[in-house]
Amino acid sequence: MRRITTLAATAALLALPVLVLSTNAANAGNDGNDGQVCLGLDSGKIDTKGDPQTVTVQAPEGLVITGYCVKAGSAKHGDGPVDVKLEESATVLVIRHPSGKAVSHYSLSYAKATTPGDEDPTEDPTEDPTEDPTEDPTEDPTEDPTEDPTEDPTEDPTEDPTEDPEGTENPPATDGNGGFDWNWKYAAPSCDALTVAYPSNIPDGQSNDVNIRVRTAGGDVTLNYHNNDGTWSGTRGFTYSQHAQWPAGVTDYSVVWVQVGGSNYHFGESFHNAPIESPIECRINADGDPETYDVPLAVTDIDGFRTAAATVTRGRAVAADVVAVSQPGLETLTLQKLRGGTWTNVASQAVTAGTTRVTFPKETRKGTFSYRLVLPGSESVTGDITRAFSVRVR
Repeated sequence: MRRITTLAATAALLALPVLVLSTNAANAGNDGNDGQVCLGLDSGKIDTKGDPQTVTVQAPEGLVITGYCVKAGSAKHGDGPVDVKLEESATVLVIRHPSGKAVSHYSLSYAKATTPGDEDPTEDPTEDPTEDPTEDPTEDPTEDPTEDPTEDPTEDPTEDPTEDPEGTENPPATDGNGGFDWNWKYAAPSCDALTVAYPSNIPDGQSNDVNIRVRTAGGDVTLNYHNNDGTWSGTRGFTYSQHAQWPAGVTDYSVVWVQVGGSNYHFGESFHNAPIESPIECRINADGDPETYDVPLAVTDIDGFRTAAATVTRGRAVAADVVAVSQPGLETLTLQKLRGGTWTNVASQAVTAGTTRVTFPKETRKGTFSYRLVLPGSESVTGDITRAFSVRVR
């Protein structure tokens, strides 16, 4: 089970790839580096350990997460820093890089957790002018009375466009005639969120609706997001669990269809005669404790591995097999052979979603042997193990 406890019960998290952050997190390496690192937001720059595909983070008490920057590899290879603005703020969030590669570091933006009784939710939660008399212009004649003494742009990332995820522009989508390309594609949804990188030249009024259809045992649920204040731009994150219509208590579901305003492409539909993408199968190993956050896992599937027994002569190998792998995560696909009652590794290979070719070793001894394929689970995927098949060597 992958889960994260809230507030005080953090000790149980030590064995999991989860970080509970504070506002004074280290900001090592925050030097800009020509866009090769995430500029330190409220959390500072946080380096990961163990090359995780996803990292689950929790806001400090009294705050919520409003956006983040995440980096996987180099900008040259398309894995550089990506700034994401959350459409709905969250206390707990799963962070991943759009490339699907391992997260190397990230940084978070915070805001004060508001309640109906809060007077001004726009104030910076990290600032308290009542505690610092030097911020009061009536007590410090060197202060400029035209400036707001409660604001310090060096400490509030919303005052610096280089540190505001909402201000990041993506490349334009251009067709062959130099106009806007309505056929631009966004990244496939994950089990926890849809992240949309809007083209910088998207026409006004086009990007103010997103619809995500989730299939559950109780029926289909469509999560609609609508921007009442204009149109979305930059890169936006739509986290399912923060939506008012998210079905509470669901443990198994699939993301089957997505519509993003401003694009002719719909995930889950045929697009220019291309094959329809498979649904994103997901699982939540809920423990029934409302004080814990149960992280959604992508369901890994290895399909097509042979089941019928094969016969070969000694010195020959079984014919290669082709299998389809969905949601593999970052672990390697391993072929195992049963020897003396123990499964031992024979060969491993990195895989991506899609088909992959599996080869078998030459058989050197007579007898009957069994093989299977294993993809280990991780913090982001369930992993999968195929049924074994037998080889008779003559």
